[in-house]
Amino acid sequence: MQVGDRIANGAVLVKRIENRAGTAPIVVLEERGEEIALPVGANMGASEEPTAAVPVPAQSVANLPVLPPIQ
Repeated sequence: MQVGDRIANGAVLVKRIENRAGTAPIVVLEERGEEIALPVGANMGASEEPTAAVPVPAQSVANLPVLPPIQ
């Protein structure tokens, strides 16, 4: 995956990847005009295989928006 790619059947854009020193990279996705920042390695659903835990400072992900599923 790289910046500019579209995922989820084209509904989600990989907008940017933030690499801050001392933290896990953050992938910023855009869905329906909203930005969603996710740490690399985040487990996003029960149906996914477990991912390795990546330490991410709480302030990086504490206030991330959660969008309802597309119907």
